Amino acid sequence: MNQVFAPEMGLKMGTIFPELVSPYCPGQSMEMIEYLKNTNQTGGGCL
Repeated sequence: MNQVFAPEMGLKMGTIFPELVSPYCPGQSMEMIEYLKNTNQTGGGCL
């Protein structure tokens, strides 16, 4: 974390550290849950 946003951009992005910016996509978490449900048919445990 050796770079920082300008103060105005930091306020807009919610952090001054570019490495911490994670774009939000509505519905993305629901898509991931459905994907995990469909790919793990064995019923449990970590892979």
